[in-house]
Amino acid sequence: MNFRALRHFVAAAEALHIGRAADSLGIAQPALSQQIRALEAELGVRLFHRANRRVTLTEAGRIFLAEARQILTASDRAVRLAREAERGTAGELHIGYNGSGVFEPRPRHLLERFRAATPAVTPTMREKAVATLLADRQATRLDIAFLRGPIGARPAGIAQEDFAHGPLVAALPAAHPLAEQARIAPRDLADETFIGLPDSPGIGLMSSLHQVGERAGFVPRVMLQAGSVMSVLGLVGAGLGVSIIPQMPLSFSSPSFVLRPLDDPAAVTEVFLLYRTQIMSPVERRFLDMAREGQTNGRIGSDPSQARAAP
Repeated sequence: MNFRALRHFVAAAEALHIGRAADSLGIAQPALSQQIRALEAELGVRLFHRANRRVTLTEAGRIFLAEARQILTASDRAVRLAREAERGTAGELHIGYNGSGVFEPRPRHLLERFRAATPAVTPTMREKAVATLLADRQATRLDIAFLRGPIGARPAGIAQEDFAHGPLVAALPAAHPLAEQARIAPRDLADETFIGLPDSPGIGLMSSLHQVGERAGFVPRVMLQAGSVMSVLGLVGAGLGVSIIPQMPLSFSSPSFVLRPLDDPAAVTEVFLLYRTQIMSPVERRFLDMAREGQTNGRIGSDPSQARAAP
């Protein structure tokens, strides 16, 4: 049995007239009649009652028609999805990211545009620490990863591109003596208890935090660790310490903590886009093409709004 035989049967069953069905299919009536008889012989059942130049479906034909329609619909969908997959508009895309990365405008807008342009692509999002994302990327459990730098050694076969960057800010309890200042000098935080993230040495926000302290002449005392930037802010709001985090959206605020710009021009953070350099699927290529739209000066779109100071 083949799909053409099913299509011809469905046409005849819906028209209940072999001649009209043959005309709609663009074949001769005897050829269609012969195909239907061959299908009945293959199935071992009668699909049509034939009497007085009229045809009607048998009970077996009625049931077979319903199933044949489903098979043809599934077949058409499979063909369409295969063609869309070749164009990169259907399939799956496994994306890893740091929790703080979703607050950056550029990754968020890229995901929104990609989702709107490729509704047949099924995205899988995984939030993990930088070291875990690097391991998953190397093991090809992820297709794309947004990582908050620095990321340290990059696995073989993995490329990275700068994707977005912006300032780091100080997160302070609302009742902190420095909370009234417009800008925070990092050296004024030398005696504070810091809340950090579980990043490995030399990568992620913890590395950025220590770099800020090093430039100001002190080693930050990180006494508490939280699993995400949101958890860090919760602990800061509870008065358990201070932190240095990426600038949050301007609309982000809370009565329990404040975010203040750092008086340190070098206190910036970058988000990198990582992808494999070989065996790239059409969906991955399409995602990267969209990511590179608007690329300026060899850097994937720095966002001017990211340079604004936190309130």
